[in-house]
Amino acid sequence: MADPQETYPEPVEQCNICRWWQECDKRRRADDHLSLIASIRKIHISELNKNNVNKLEQFAKLDKPLPGKPERGHLDSYIKVHEQAKIQLKGKGLEKPIYDLLPFQEKKGFNRLPVPSDGDVYFDLSSAPFIIDATHRVIKTDDFVLAESSKQLETVEVTATRSTMTTSQKCTWFKINMLK
Repeated sequence: MADPQETYPEPVEQCNICRWWQECDKRRRADDHLSLIASIRKIHISELNKNNVNKLEQFAKLDKPLPGKPERGHLDSYIKVHEQAKIQLKGKGLEKPIYDLLPFQEKKGFNRLPVPSDGDVYFDLSSAPFIIDATHRVIKTDDFVLAESSKQLETVEVTATRSTMTTSQKCTWFKINMLK
């Protein structure tokens, strides 16, 4: 019989429902794993591992994120993740998290939104592929859709009526009922 292959607790979507997540999280924290960097993706971790960078602290202390152009992905995304790693390392062990404010950019992000008005409705479209019910059973779900008025003057009910899954995208059909 062959020796068992050693595995590593890489974070995956099912971690949210796994009863062992705390053990895996403990191991990743003890190892200072790159997955602890906010907004890092598997593509970044893979590229960094190819360059013998395996820990958050090691990555944060580099002068530049990569020695050259990445095989996959754009260098800008590695620069952003590198800056995030530096912030997290700097804030490690502090009572209050530290942060850097991003510069204001005209017509980017939230600056693309129109000026708020009294009739605005805020939609929080969220998706949860699994939930755990009161008896701690895992239930497969469709999208959850929530909505509320920005001024709390009225309640808006959004009901998911049908979800369809295709190979390229997930679409949710919903209806909106205004409640008085």
